[in-house]
Amino acid sequence: MGYLICGGLFLMSLLTLVGVYFAGRNVSSLQRLEAHLASQQEALRQLKVKSNPDVDERRKLYREEVTTAIE
Repeated sequence: MGYLICGGLFLMSLLTLVGVYFAGRNVSSLQRLEAHLASQQEALRQLKVKSNPDVDERRKLYREEVTTAIE
């Protein structure tokens, strides 16, 4: 009986993994690239903020944030 339960759980886990894999295929590669680009841009912005920027750099960061917020 225990083998049946473990086998059932294993099968359900495997089917879930296959479902997640194929669900990600519906998203176009352009959308994935745009999402990756946005996350990389945010990471770069956070690095710039942590580096104690000078006044000119802070103005650039502010303008980028405002432009993003408006879009």
